[in-house]
Amino acid sequence: IGGQINRHGGYVRNIVGRRMNNAHNEAVRASLLLTPSEAFTNTTVVNYSNSNETGPATRSRFVGPVATTLFPAFVAANVANNRRPFWTVANNIDAYNRIKSALVSNITELDLGSVTLKNVFGYRRVKSDISVDLDGTELQVYNARNIIGSKQWSNEFQVIGDAFDGHLDYIIGAFWFRETASEDDISYRAAGTNPRSVGRPIVRI
Repeated sequence: IGGQINRHGGYVRNIVGRRMNNAHNEAVRASLLLTPSEAFTNTTVVNYSNSNETGPATRSRFVGPVATTLFPAFVAANVANNRRPFWTVANNIDAYNRIKSALVSNITELDLGSVTLKNVFGYRRVKSDISVDLDGTELQVYNARNIIGSKQWSNEFQVIGDAFDGHLDYIIGAFWFRETASEDDISYRAAGTNPRSVGRPIVRI
């Protein structure tokens, strides 16, 4: 059994929210080996990780000609950004990274003398929720959120042996895989950038 815990406070100051770019994650790994006989082995490995962190912090420092014409408030926000210290931002949302993953693998082997039977099983699950202030200002201009959930299963069965007095080594087997997943990409834009106004999701995949 092994594990890891990583913690440190946010090193970026957000003047309109909480401190950002902290570290708050942990991971654990456990393995179990069963050998009821010399001919039979079974190995199971389990991995789990969890991350719940603030950030990434963002900052806009340049405004193009279109934004200069349409969004004078955005121009002023960029001027204010350039006057702030490097590790200080003004993000109107508390951006975050929330990711959980679990992995299970199992390998079973049975030595029958002339052949070896081997089975490899795997399972993986991931949940991810990430939010970020893409415009990098205290204004509601362009924020985004990405949500992913996925599950994977796989199994491989092998028959391993040799033939023709050891002149031919062979592996015969079959492989199966299945995955289910969902993903939402959501963006929130200010009025005037899209007909569907402030704070409403306008991109959803």
